[in-house]
Amino acid sequence: MYLMYVDESGDPGNNTKQTDYFCLSGIVVHESEWRQFIDAQLAFRRTLKEVYNFPIRAEIHTAEFIRKNA
Repeated sequence: MYLMYVDESGDPGNNTKQTDYFCLSGIVVHESEWRQFIDAQLAFRRTLKEVYNFPIRAEIHTAEFIRKNA
């Protein structure tokens, strides 16, 4: 069995507040690799915590990292 996570960003144009871009991304992991995937993800989050003091459970929003006025 495969497990899939899908996320979107932006607006496909169906709402009154539209954005210039719409992005749909996903990741597919076979169940036999799930534990390794979770362990790698946790190691990545721990690195973010150690290097940047970014909370382990905080959501990652790329826009916050690339804003010019930040």
